[in-house]
Amino acid sequence: MNNIVITEIQLAATFYRSGLLKYFNSDELAFHITDICYKHKILAINNDRLTAQKMVDAGLLKVVTLDESQMGEVDRLHHFYKPQFIVKTVTALVLAQQTGYKLLSQDDLLRETAAHDFKIRAINKGWLIEILVNEISMMGETIDVDLVKQII
Repeated sequence: MNNIVITEIQLAATFYRSGLLKYFNSDELAFHITDICYKHKILAINNDRLTAQKMVDAGLLKVVTLDESQMGEVDRLHHFYKPQFIVKTVTALVLAQQTGYKLLSQDDLLRETAAHDFKIRAINKGWLIEILVNEISMMGETIDVDLVKQII
């Protein structure tokens, strides 16, 4: 479960605010987001910005700057997948592909493309909730999956 690439800070912030992440440290679980995805809309959403900073401070969120070679791949893929995906989404695909991390997205087309074209393990929030709740249960804690799904 360790490392997960995200395209939207709002999703990770929601997981953090739900309390599910308090059971994990950065060695057990970390969300990775490209700086392009991180900066997209983050300034407009004050609550998510503050939560994101707490997550960065705790090591649960890592903001990654892609290098020149990776950005070249982003440019190539963006031209290929335009108009289905915007640049920020393609940066997450490149990061997940090059690191081998899972990609978390609520976008069905993105998950299908990631799995089919890039052989990336792409997951949605429902899958992650169930995995987190199972891990927490193995720690001896009791959490209602349905309640968590309602919160998130």
